[in-house]
Amino acid sequence: MKKLGFLVFLIASLLLGACGQPTTSSKIDAYHENGEIIGDEKEEMVANTSPSIYESIDRDKNKPDPITIGNIEKEGEEIQVSEGRYMITGYEAGTVTIKDSDDAILYETALVSEGMGVSAITLDLTEDHTIHVDGFEEAFVQPAEPPALNEFGPGIWEVGKDIEPGQYTATGNGYGYLQLFTKEKSPQVFEVHGESVQDPIKIDLEKGQKIKIVDTGFVYLEPQPEE
Repeated sequence: MKKLGFLVFLIASLLLGACGQPTTSSKIDAYHENGEIIGDEKEEMVANTSPSIYESIDRDKNKPDPITIGNIEKEGEEIQVSEGRYMITGYEAGTVTIKDSDDAILYETALVSEGMGVSAITLDLTEDHTIHVDGFEEAFVQPAEPPALNEFGPGIWEVGKDIEPGQYTATGNGYGYLQLFTKEKSPQVFEVHGESVQDPIKIDLEKGQKIKIVDTGFVYLEPQPEE
């Protein structure tokens, strides 16, 4: 019965989104071609993003140990970890917020147990980041595994490490967003659906760019021949 009200609300919200009702999409009225969101809507989505998203860590040098966060209090728990690449999950449902030392947000999402919605996020972290978890019975911060071929779940991925530079089409397994961050340029945001809903979006990826995937189980990036 612990945190039952929170779990009911969270799971109901996630299942509603999974049923194909894009609650965020209904508010977005400024689009560019190719599924790209522009204007004030885009700026709101990327506002207060931590500049640390552009940082690249030495993954071979840093092999983090797994961490279990138990006995989570009502107000949540905060931890810091050593530099490394991590996958964060939780039991049964809750929220994860990752901020830098200036309180800018690197990533924020709701998670539920596997099979019920978005169940994990994968991203690089440093000692500068703080992980806040709330609502879970337990949360787990584990060393990340490489992605499946061309399939990328929620989290932050680096071009040149997780995926080769080149031209790709992108589709999702539901409604979600692919945010593309390039140093010294304005971020781009693409709304990604399944193929039955929209044509795949087309993106050009360059080494060093960061791909942030939110609100969908995965995005499939299909390599395309260069034009």
